[in-house]
Amino acid sequence: MKAVRFAQRARLCMSCYPILTPYPGTAIFEQYRSEGRLTTEQWEKYNGSTVVYQPKGMTANELRHAQMAAFHEFYQPSSALRRLRAFPLKRNSWLANLAIHHGLTYYYSRKRRPLPRFYDFLRPDSADRIARSLGLTSKVRTVT
Repeated sequence: MKAVRFAQRARLCMSCYPILTPYPGTAIFEQYRSEGRLTTEQWEKYNGSTVVYQPKGMTANELRHAQMAAFHEFYQPSSALRRLRAFPLKRNSWLANLAIHHGLTYYYSRKRRPLPRFYDFLRPDSADRIARSLGLTSKVRTVT
């Protein structure tokens, strides 16, 4: 969340939130290996978007959810308006921000998943909400 707030205050046009990837041959890889925190050595998963280690202080699913919440929060139109302003018009930046926002909302709506948000971590049902957002549960909710 701090990274998103910084990017918003800095009025960045674009921002990316990759997952730390401990590549072989790096000190962080050796550290995580010695601590037993690496969860896979399937190298195709070492891509910046897959969690390949056990984070401290949260689960791998919570880290992935936080990553997607960061994208969602940064690219929502209210954030773009504060960052990009209307004048001077930054046409390409606006188009890119709106396209990314639309892509996120379209993906989650087509998958019938709730959009990830940072406040999901504060909800009493946070584990269920995070799991549904990541598509890890097939619970169908009915309203009575």
